[in-house]
Amino acid sequence: MNQNQILGNFRDDILADYKLFTLELYVHAISRVRRKQTRYLSVAFMTDYIANLFPTQEDDIHTFERQLKIKSAATYITNELLENCVKFHDNRLKHPIKISSEQDAKPAAWLR
Repeated sequence: MNQNQILGNFRDDILADYKLFTLELYVHAISRVRRKQTRYLSVAFMTDYIANLFPTQEDDIHTFERQLKIKSAATYITNELLENCVKFHDNRLKHPIKISSEQDAKPAAWLR
């Protein structure tokens, strides 16, 4: 595996107008006991952040239903992604697990 390898199929055009976020987890600096709690907090943050990209309208119940579906999918995907990253991370490496999407770069999950 390359040091930086894109995993999955990503469409650049979807996020071309957005500058999203970068999340770095320094797994080697977190005790095994705290990793699960840290992962839950990270998943909750990313889920809320993603859901807010799809705002609701008070007079339209369908926007709330859509946002709930988005939050559900985002929770599942981010939890699985982070769980596997933490599980398979080589603790001898001092590189963080980095998940990012930026305006000037391809939206991707980068593993280092």
